[in-house]
Amino acid sequence: MRLLGKSYRWDVMITVGRGKVLEVELTNVNAIVDSVSEITQASARQVAPEITIYDRVKRGVVRVEAGLRHGSGFFIDTLGGLIVTNEHVITGERALSVALDTNKRVPAQLVVRDHDADLALLRLSPSACPDCPRLHIARPDSSGVIVVPGERVVAVGFPLHQQSTVTSGIVSSVRERAIISDANINHGNSGGPLLNLAGAVVGVNTFADQSTEGGPGISGSILITQLAPLLRQAADTLPSLPVPECAVLPTLSAAPYPLSELRAAADSVALDDYKKVAALKAGNFILSFNTPVANFVYARAEENEVAKDRRKREARAGLSEEERYSEIGTWRDWTDYVGNVTTPAVYVEVVPTQGETFWSALGRGLSASQGYVPGRAKYVFKGDLEDVQWYRNGEPVSPVVGGRTPQRVYVRDAWVEMKDVAYRGLYVFNPDVFAPDSSGAPPSIVGKDPTKGPPPGRWQWALNPQECAASVPDRVIRWLRSSTKSC
Repeated sequence: MRLLGKSYRWDVMITVGRGKVLEVELTNVNAIVDSVSEITQASARQVAPEITIYDRVKRGVVRVEAGLRHGSGFFIDTLGGLIVTNEHVITGERALSVALDTNKRVPAQLVVRDHDADLALLRLSPSACPDCPRLHIARPDSSGVIVVPGERVVAVGFPLHQQSTVTSGIVSSVRERAIISDANINHGNSGGPLLNLAGAVVGVNTFADQSTEGGPGISGSILITQLAPLLRQAADTLPSLPVPECAVLPTLSAAPYPLSELRAAADSVALDDYKKVAALKAGNFILSFNTPVANFVYARAEENEVAKDRRKREARAGLSEEERYSEIGTWRDWTDYVGNVTTPAVYVEVVPTQGETFWSALGRGLSASQGYVPGRAKYVFKGDLEDVQWYRNGEPVSPVVGGRTPQRVYVRDAWVEMKDVAYRGLYVFNPDVFAPDSSGAPPSIVGKDPTKGPPPGRWQWALNPQECAASVPDRVIRWLRSSTKSC
């Protein structure tokens, strides 16, 4: 027996007669102390088998980037190490890439896709990651079964704003084309592998069925057997495809800003310095430029405006700064784990403008001139973004994330009618793109629609060098616009 750092044992001779009850008292008085030295018990970690599998396969699971969307994918041990993902992750996007880790992103080539099965196969340059693990595809057993209800499974992927993440659960049921389990998956997990405890892929994580009344819901993964027709198609297609280039694409790899310094910057800079770049007219588009510091400045300005009267009441009540209302003040140091709000970056939004149609304006004008009440104004989007190609001092530059997304408006009341949809764009750049050149001069940043001729205007930007060094400057962005006639 071990107690309070000492080890005790007892050596007591006892005799028990037939039908008798004997009581024996074992105490520290009649004990033999084997050791008086302090006993240290190192509690060994009990590592679950799921984590052992994750450690083995995690470098073979990648983040698939497609415009403004992302999902997951995984290398397979056939056809030279193609990457499996969901077709809905890449739908509608021409420029595809794969993040092999937080500092390395490379172009990806679409090999084949199957819309109905929601599966796609991608390929990288053979030299992009020759040592990335290739995951084994599970084979049916003698009865033709891949996985059974009650079997433990492991899901690996890049959910929401997270880096590589593992969850586990049990198979709830096996359908004709899908595995239903309670392994937690979210947006971003799509295309990642579902593995059995042998480390073989049994499914492709695809969807979640969640209750609107609460509860974690259940997850759905496409059975890996559904991949077979696509593999046969890929084998026929690969010989006719050029080998993709091995280029390294930009990433956001700088350390996040400390929240305390972001708050301090938001309190110390002039809002007018940021208003210059909050909304710039460029033909039929509005361009806005943001950084983490700028976002804090805008948030602080909005907070001050909304809570103007409250500030007076708090001052009259004698509340300390810590006791006063502040939305920004509620942000914590873990904020960066649920988004990129503190990661150094430059965000460029390209939003189409809205305006009244010619015939609507003409008809309402004629009605007013004749003494009638003007009718309902009809508005539409004036621009529709196809894409933007970006250049720094004449050389093409790639955003870390970039693409377009539909913007829908459906409004109809007594005065205005607008039922229209158009595309808007968002492009995220590494701050180095906007840094001054070696002479200290600001670069010329040009954005143009690739479907049109040379851009008639250009946007010139300079970031304070401190911004590029991931510290907080007193003025983040300097606007040096020469002309903005078109996007």
